[in-house]
Amino acid sequence: MKEYKVGDIVYIKPLSWYQKFNKVHGTIIDIPNKFVQSMTAYCGKKATIKRVDNTLPFNIYKTNIDNKKFGWTEQMFDENRSRKLKLKKIGNL
Repeated sequence: MKEYKVGDIVYIKPLSWYQKFNKVHGTIIDIPNKFVQSMTAYCGKKATIKRVDNTLPFNIYKTNIDNKKFGWTEQMFDENRSRKLKLKKIGNL
């Protein structure tokens, strides 16, 4: 997984991702940090990394999209969308 830094632009994975992996009481249980149902309001949206907490075995990212309320992990970000947008900007897509 990619490590992000403060200032990086990310996209939250789409709602279809959440619906596919939602397993127990509105929480995805197979990633390091919990993705709870209230986080779905941000699915598919663009966010900017505002803080990185690397004190755990995995990074927790705080973003502007939710005023740093939730702890996001790399698994919650849509890397394919980010890559496609970058390619589009440089004319390779």
